Amino acid sequence: MPAPNNPRVARVAMLFQRDTRTLVNTFHVVKPTPLNAADLITIAGLFSSWWNTSYRNYSSNNVLLKQIQVRKYDPSDPLAYDLDISPPSAGAVVQTPDTAATTQTASWRTGYAGRKFRGRFYAVGLTEVATANDDSIGSPTTATLSNAALSLITSVVAASFQLVVFHKLDNTFTQILTAIVENLIDSQRRRLANRGT
Repeated sequence: MPAPNNPRVARVAMLFQRDTRTLVNTFHVVKPTPLNAADLITIAGLFSSWWNTSYRNYSSNNVLLKQIQVRKYDPSDPLAYDLDISPPSAGAVVQTPDTAATTQTASWRTGYAGRKFRGRFYAVGLTEVATANDDSIGSPTTATLSNAALSLITSVVAASFQLVVFHKLDNTFTQILTAIVENLIDSQRRRLANRGT
């Protein structure tokens, strides 16, 4: 498959450290015009601020944000920016962490039906106290993740960008309008290259 090619789209990867493992959340951001180097710096700052003001309130303190990588999807102008978080920024929840594969999923919704028009991200840092024996996740934890997801959409739009679902086959995208967070445990398993996100 050819490299993604849309100069308006940037991939944002948030890299987290948990013991010896690296956990990654990936997002896509769009601008009405082709992205430039300053845009990548701004986007990285948006995601850093989001972690510090919202997302980290969901995550166990054994998970640390260590880097944010932003990549422009344009093979002829492959701009890149890496924001190192030094020292790494820990999650705010001081509780026993659950296993690294145990997670909760935020499902991105675009206003269109079908899997092509949905995205998701597996929230890092779920704690044992947040889960029950029936594989459910408590309402306060679910509300915190839901608020964090909506906060990201809002902050990206306020900065004149859009959070989107990117379609690799034709290099198009669909704007994310909202998120749905279910109160069920999900699994973030290790994936093979080119076998899902």
